[in-house]
Amino acid sequence: MLGFGSLLGFGANFIMEKDLYDYHFKHNADGRAFMPFKSWFGSNNIANIAWTAPSLIIGGMYIQKMMGTLFSTKFFVISCVASYFF
Repeated sequence: MLGFGSLLGFGANFIMEKDLYDYHFKHNADGRAFMPFKSWFGSNNIANIAWTAPSLIIGGMYIQKMMGTLFSTKFFVISCVASYFF
């Protein structure tokens, strides 16, 4: 999910104006509740997408195969919550 979101966020970089893209995807810790989640999808650099999207997609499939769907979903949710607070 995050890998495909990163690809879509990179594509939005070309469609949106820079100020609007920065408003939606640039994390600047201004206190908006969903900004950390939205910043995970934004990238304006092809080098970041070249390694993050495939590693998230392939790594997610590998972890799901090795640990099972339920445990990997719990691991994903706990990781998201921990990343949000830090």
